[in-house]
Amino acid sequence: MSIHFSHLYISKTMLYNNHMMLNQDDWFTKSDALAVCLKLLGISYFLTMLMYIPLFCVSLGYAKGNYWEMAGMILGFVLYIGIAYVLLEYGDRIAYSFISEKDDKKLSIAILPETVPSIARLIIRIIGLWCMIKGIPDFAGIGADIAYRYYWDMLGSVDPFRSELFFSSCISLIIGIYLIVSPNKIAGFLLKLKKNSVSKEVESAVTQDNHNDQT
Repeated sequence: MSIHFSHLYISKTMLYNNHMMLNQDDWFTKSDALAVCLKLLGISYFLTMLMYIPLFCVSLGYAKGNYWEMAGMILGFVLYIGIAYVLLEYGDRIAYSFISEKDDKKLSIAILPETVPSIARLIIRIIGLWCMIKGIPDFAGIGADIAYRYYWDMLGSVDPFRSELFFSSCISLIIGIYLIVSPNKIAGFLLKLKKNSVSKEVESAVTQDNHNDQT
């Protein structure tokens, strides 16, 4: 049985680089995995921030004149932007500084570089699907109400917060559709790790996939 699994492992690892087996340097380490997770968290923060913009604008309008409340809202929004930026731009550096080289052990599962872009695109598409699912209920429900009021010339009676929810749902749907249809650029950014042991192979695979999609 052990011989069977050994042959199966060797056959899988010989699929890449002219049927030569991957060495341990081609494996993802714990810091690599943490860096990808932090970047995914940054993407989540950024998308949530985009969906929050309509509510922020409406709430800022209601708080007009109350400078302390406005300052608190602006500070919170700026912090949201700052967290998203730090995670997106420095997520890999945080991961590599958080885990020492001594503890940065390689994961027990070897990952073929040419399969990594496909996995990344799948993750991005799942996020896009989540954005669409999040936006559909408000878009359909409030959209039908706005259409009804528009038909009877009663748009002025629409509650501003319901309008905000409608615009947020539109943003969520647009983001979701974009991520599902065109995940390549974000997937490439997600995998661009400064110390990733398979960065060159992954970059080559992403470039080849982009070329295949265009042709």
